[in-house]
Amino acid sequence: MASKKKIEKLTPEQEKDLEQFRDEWLKIGLSTEPADFESAKVVIADFYQRLGKEKPQFYCLPSPAACAAKIGEIDGKPPTNYSSSSFFGHTESHWIAYYLFAQRIGVEYPEKNSELLRCWATLAKSIGWWTPYEGHCFISDRPRVVRFDNEKRLHREDGLAIEYSDGWGVAAWHGTRVPREWILDKKSLMAKTALTWQNVEQRRAACEILGWVNVLKELNAKTIDKDEDPGIGELVEVEIPEIGREKFLRVLCGTGREFALPVPPDMKTALQANSWTFGFDDVRQFLKPEVRT
Repeated sequence: MASKKKIEKLTPEQEKDLEQFRDEWLKIGLSTEPADFESAKVVIADFYQRLGKEKPQFYCLPSPAACAAKIGEIDGKPPTNYSSSSFFGHTESHWIAYYLFAQRIGVEYPEKNSELLRCWATLAKSIGWWTPYEGHCFISDRPRVVRFDNEKRLHREDGLAIEYSDGWGVAAWHGTRVPREWILDKKSLMAKTALTWQNVEQRRAACEILGWVNVLKELNAKTIDKDEDPGIGELVEVEIPEIGREKFLRVLCGTGREFALPVPPDMKTALQANSWTFGFDDVRQFLKPEVRT
């Protein structure tokens, strides 16, 4: 999009406005509200008209997977596609917000581009993924659930991190996509599977899902240091296939539960490792808690 105005620095007021604008569009990008299919149809029909195409038959469906299945039902194969890929509705909010904010602070676009930007903004506020074909257009609803961990990585321990109303979605563990059965049917995940899984990142996630205390039972753990107090625990070292040597602290908390926690490779004693898990670099600062949570 060409611009006639160059802006090199934001004013304090614009910086403050940018924060609010970012939050507004982040909310749009992560929306789990039901789609506004009717608003989207108007915009998409206009796109078809701009291309000299007739208004398509619309299929409004609960998820991208449902759209893919519906495409396959048409004559047993996808119809002729004159688009290179699907478009992503609300998840395209990042680039739409970028250009909208630039316009908001004075950047000027040709009228045609401004009009198209408004159209894309409407789609971002209305629907999820959509795929145009000759005579057909498939539009997905937005997900009903989107969950993250404290570091803003896709994550959910008791269900799909991204979940649509028809049950389709994505299972993720601290930002790593994993097979959905690992989350939805944890009993089906075995230590052997976790330790031999081909993808290293997914393997580590599997071990965390199972709990390292269960995984360590399958490994030949070497004791580095064992404190006489079970609340301080035992520092062990193991060899994990294709990952290498890792150290863990096995500890018994005040409730009687056993934990196994990964610790840095430079840990030399169980006390040092235990204090590290609570954020203390100097063991002299460490006061053992009554119960580990």
